[in-house]
Amino acid sequence: MRSATEVFGQWLEEGKDIGMQHGHTISVQNMTDFALQERVDIGKNFSFLDLGCGNGWVVRQIAKHNLCNKSGWDRWSRTDDQSGNFKRWR
Repeated sequence: MRSATEVFGQWLEEGKDIGMQHGHTISVQNMTDFALQERVDIGKNFSFLDLGCGNGWVVRQIAKHNLCNKSGWDRWSRTDDQSGNFKRWR
């Protein structure tokens, strides 16, 4: 059996990551809008961690929020990335 990293790496090479991004946008947007509104309502900065972030599209969107604490933005942990996803979107 192939590992998830191998499967997602192949999907990246085939461009399926973009299809997944488009296919999940509405549901992810609903979740992030809810969470971000809570931060706005209480007026506190936040940090964000996306485990298994794929090509990073959610991270890029959240990072645009003015309350997002970007102090660690340039320090990435590649614990789940063997396929080169970070290289593609950084």
